[in-house]
Amino acid sequence: MSVEIVVALIGAAATVIAAVIGFRATRGERPPKTLSSEPAPTLPRPPSPPRLEPAAAPDWIERLNETFRGEVEVYTALAAEPVLVDEGRLVLPPEEARRAEAIRGGLASNDWHAVLDGEPVWTDRPVSLPFRSLDFADVCALRESGARPPLLSVSVVLFSTDARVLYLHRRARWSATYPNALHTLGGGYMPPNPSLRNDRYSLLRTARRELQEEVDVSLPLRDTPPMLLSRELSTGFVQLALLGVDLDMENAKALQHNPEGTLVHLPFEDLERTLLSDEARWVPTGKAHVLAWLALGAPGLRGPWPGRRSPVDLFRHVTRGPRDACG
Repeated sequence: MSVEIVVALIGAAATVIAAVIGFRATRGERPPKTLSSEPAPTLPRPPSPPRLEPAAAPDWIERLNETFRGEVEVYTALAAEPVLVDEGRLVLPPEEARRAEAIRGGLASNDWHAVLDGEPVWTDRPVSLPFRSLDFADVCALRESGARPPLLSVSVVLFSTDARVLYLHRRARWSATYPNALHTLGGGYMPPNPSLRNDRYSLLRTARRELQEEVDVSLPLRDTPPMLLSRELSTGFVQLALLGVDLDMENAKALQHNPEGTLVHLPFEDLERTLLSDEARWVPTGKAHVLAWLALGAPGLRGPWPGRRSPVDLFRHVTRGPRDACG
């Protein structure tokens, strides 16, 4: 066979192959794979999730921590309710368990509580709070052994724009912690337990229940206010503070005293004097939560602030920062 004929046959074969490939392509079929010495292309890897760095505390949190050094640790501000993670029942050491059993028999009531189980990642959003449940007898036994169990609780900065009043709570003189001291309204979280009385898995439910029990009012949470997580060092309480809930005049008139203490109506005009007075006898976290509310510009307030200083100026007047402490 001549060279010209071979070339012609090769050319015809190439034409046929090209036609077949083109036909498959028009039908959406992929052309047949061919061996190649070049490496196959690799798909790009998905980007790694960003690494969470510790968030720099805003200036107002720094000032609160400086002002309440040794009394309160302020961790983080929140816009969404923390997620509660149930880790089960707390198991006490044998000695504390025996003591709790002895205490349990003498209690008229024995409410359930929740103790923080491990240190949360405060920069997470939402923040998860792992907890273990225990009853009040367990709490008493732990405290008698010298422990400060980090019990979950809620605090509400409650006020009325219409009445121009901040509502506080003067604790009873027989209170287990900070007797006869001035505090914001609230109380301990009650986890799911063998009794029917509990807050499920919501600290906002705790706030509603506590206000109903303490001052006989339904919490008007039209919108979730800014929130703050802090720890009271002398008692161990880990508190979620709701920074600013406004009562209308009808609800304000319905507020009632309760056996656990006295309801205090503090006019806005007297707030600066009360914050600066040593005679007021504040619970440290209660005072810190009111100041946090002022630091954010008194969220929830309708209309202008009535005092001679703005809420933020009043906050800075009462608190101190790291630089102030050196001056």
